[in-house]
Amino acid sequence: MPAEFDLIARIRRQVGPPGPGVLRGIGDDTAVLTLPGGSLLASSDALVEGIHFRLDLMDPRQLGWKALAVNLSDIGSMGGRPLFALITLGLRPGLDEAFVEALYDGLLRLARDHGVQVVGGDTVTSPERLFIDVAILGVPGPGQPLLRSGAQPGDRVGVTAPLGASAAGLAWLLAHPGPLRALPPPDARAVEACLRAHREPEPRVRAGQLLAASRGVRAMMDVSDGLASEVHHLARESGVGFRLWADQVPIAPEAQVVARLLDQDPWAWALGGGEDYELLFTYDPAVEDRVQQALAEAGLALHTLGEVTPPEAGITLVRDGREEPLAATGWVHRPDAVPSSNVPT
Repeated sequence: MPAEFDLIARIRRQVGPPGPGVLRGIGDDTAVLTLPGGSLLASSDALVEGIHFRLDLMDPRQLGWKALAVNLSDIGSMGGRPLFALITLGLRPGLDEAFVEALYDGLLRLARDHGVQVVGGDTVTSPERLFIDVAILGVPGPGQPLLRSGAQPGDRVGVTAPLGASAAGLAWLLAHPGPLRALPPPDARAVEACLRAHREPEPRVRAGQLLAASRGVRAMMDVSDGLASEVHHLARESGVGFRLWADQVPIAPEAQVVARLLDQDPWAWALGGGEDYELLFTYDPAVEDRVQQALAEAGLALHTLGEVTPPEAGITLVRDGREEPLAATGWVHRPDAVPSSNVPT
C-alpha cells in the first residue's frame, strides 16, 4: 500500500477544497461540519472483495461509484438529502496509488451529481482483501423521513422501476467474464444496460425526496437484497402483511433479453436478485395521483405490484389465481452466486 500520509495528501488534492457546510475537511482528526437545523440522517455500508464485488468483474472507477451509490440509496429511501461522506479504504498488497485515484474518480463523479462532499475517512492495510466502507450524513428532505414502520392495511405497494437488471448483469458477467462478445445491436444494448445496472446503479435520491414530499407515501426502503426479502422487512417493521400480484411485478425488459440469451428465468432475478436500488414503498390509494405526479417529476412511473394486508394474512404471492406464502428470498452477498427465487437467505 502507498505510504499513508502521502496517499491522504493525494486524496485530499483529488477531493478539492472544502465547500459549503465544511469548516474543516480532510486533514484533522475529525471533520468539522455545519448542518441545517433539524434531524440528522446517518448510514454506512461496507463492500468487501470476494463478498460484494470482484475486481475481475468491475474496474476501480465502477467500484468507487457503486460504493457511494449504495449509501446514497439509503438516504434516498428516507426521502433525505445527502450532504457529506467519509470513506474508509482497506488496501491489500498490490493496489497502488493509480488504483486509489481511479476509485476516487468514480466515487467523486457520483458525489458531484448529488452535491455530496467527501470530508474524511481512513486508509488502512488489509492483509488479504480490499474493502471500502462509506459513512454518509444527510438531512431530511421536504416532509418527514420515511421509515419502514409506516405501512397500513389497505395501502398499495409500489416500486420506482422494473427489477432484475442488476442480477441479470451479474449473471452475464459470471457466464461471460471477458470482453462483451459480438451480439446483435438490440441484444448488446440490453446486456450493456444490465452491466451498468450492476456496476453503476443509479440511486433514486430525487425520487425519494419527491415521494416524501407528496404526503401520500407511508413507508419506504430501497431494494438492495431483493424484492421478496424487502417486503418481509417492511412487514416486520410495520406489523402488517403483504399480498403481491405476480403478474404485476415489473421485470426490466433488458433483464428479459439477458435471460433469453442465458436460458435463465428473469422472474427469479426480479423477485430475489437484489442490488436494483429501486425504492419500494407503500402509499395511500386515495392519493395515488400525487404519487404518480411525484414520480413523473423524477422521470419515473408508478409500478403498483401489491397491497398491504392485516398481519394475520401473512406475506403472500398471488400467481395463476392461487395465493401462496412468499419466502424471504434474496441476494446471498456472494458475487459468484446468482440468487434464485427458491433459495432463502
